[in-house]
Amino acid sequence: MDRLTIKTRHRRQVVDITGHIEKTLGPDSANGICFVHVLHTTAALATYDAEAQLPASPQPGTCS
Repeated sequence: MDRLTIKTRHRRQVVDITGHIEKTLGPDSANGICFVHVLHTTAALATYDAEAQLPASPQPGTCS
């Protein structure tokens, strides 16, 4: 099992971890299951399906 630690610079911040996950999973990242768990009570994990007909996702480093 791999562990990914994310350090943020702001109290409220959106961080895109897609690249980290794809790098960890390697060439088979499109096939299979990836379990992601957030260990901190004030952290959140959101998924976003990046398809052309969907609205743009939040930009990393910003939060409304």
